[in-house]
Amino acid sequence: MISNEQRAHDLALLVVKVQLQPENSKSIPKQVDGKVHVSIDEMYFEAYEMALTSINKRFAD
Repeated sequence: MISNEQRAHDLALLVVKVQLQPENSKSIPKQVDGKVHVSIDEMYFEAYEMALTSINKRFAD
């Protein structure tokens, strides 16, 4: 059986992938130099924590 942590991990990877698509990158703030600077690990952990919280409510052990 898949754990809630594994579910959250899978969803977090998907969320980061979608957020980094060019058509969705408008939500990523640009720096003064016009370049986009992202912290993929921060994006992942934020998505993971949100997913795990939601999944734990839905799939209580």
